[in-house]
Amino acid sequence: MMANKSMMTRHWDRIATLTNHPFPVESDDFALKNIMEAPLLKYKDDIEDICISSVKEKDIDAKLLSVKETWVGQTLTLMTFKDRGELMLKGTDAAEILTSLEDSLMVLSSLLSNR
Repeated sequence: MMANKSMMTRHWDRIATLTNHPFPVESDDFALKNIMEAPLLKYKDDIEDICISSVKEKDIDAKLLSVKETWVGQTLTLMTFKDRGELMLKGTDAAEILTSLEDSLMVLSSLLSNR
């Protein structure tokens, strides 16, 4: 589990704090030896929790990035309403935008409820 690509520097820092053993993961000298020297078995359950949370965090990050990409590229076309000067979404685009908005809200709501 510790070899999973979802393990970021922050997760290694948490393990280092837990075990009171440094893990220089950003260093070119980081090797299996560094891991073997740490008292991992003593903190096995806590380390497993950190690894599992890293996978969940990666999934959350991917979903948030997807929502962000949806809205960064979204163009909102506005038009005046009956020559009053009030701006409204263009009718032909509104349905598509509302569908995207509902999809994004559903993703965000599911993330919020799964905390």
